[in-house]
Formats: sequence, C-alpha cells, structure tokens
Amino acid sequence: MGKKLLMTADLKGAALNWAVARATDELVEIPDGDIFYPNAQFGPEGLFCPVNSWDQAGPIIERFGVRWNKNEDGYYAWIGGHEYIDPLHEPWIDGTERIEWDAFEYGDTLLEAAMRCVVAKEMGDEIAIPCVLVEH
Repeated sequence: MGKKLLMTADLKGAALNWAVARATDELVEIPDGDIFYPNAQFGPEGLFCPVNSWDQAGPIIERFGVRWNKNEDGYYAWIGGHEYIDPLHEPWIDGTERIEWDAFEYGDTLLEAAMRCVVAKEMGDEIAIPCVLVEH
C-alpha cells in the first residue's frame, strides 16, 4: 500500500481518522478505505471516526488535555502551554519568554481541530498517509 506525505493541518475525513488511530496507538484495519477497529467496540460495525463522533473524540480530548476556542477563521485547538491562556490571546511583554505550546491546529469543526492537534503533538507537522485514504 503506497503512502503520500501530507501536512497535518490539511488532514480531514478518513485520512485524519487514520492518523488519530496511529497517534493514539489504536490497532486499525483499512478495508476499502474505511477505518475499523478489529474488536468493533465503536458502533455495530466498529467504524472509527473521532472526527465526527463526540463519543469517540471525547476520551481522546480528555486524555491529551486538548483545549479549544473559535474565532473568525474557525475553530482552533491546542495542547500544552499555560493552563489559563489561549495561544491567540497570549499576553506578551518585551523581555519575557513566550509560552511554548506542544501543538496548535485549526479546523472547520471543533473535532477536526482537536484531532489534528493530537496528531501534530504525537506525530509532527507531516505524516505519511495510505494513498487509499487520501481520496476519501
């Protein structure tokens, strides 16, 4: 199965679901481009899609401590940094060090931003995705 290198910020749909599974060390199968858990714990057919499911994304968000907000550009999510400071509203004073964030990503939906953030933290800004998932 061939792979294509994509920016984490561009991942969506099946490609993002697959990347989240890899980032969270889940075992998955890819029959016909759909992402399945072998143990079928998610839904009657075992479909894994945290990008579209709060039931699946919620525990991941909690596990990684993902925080989020929304602005005119859409949703954004981050991991790390200061407990009470939003990365886009960080107070910065000359001579002080900026706060380091473990990951920061945008998305069209809150779940998309949060799942991209998890992938960025665990796997970096680029990831090799199976070609069969890039078209989905």
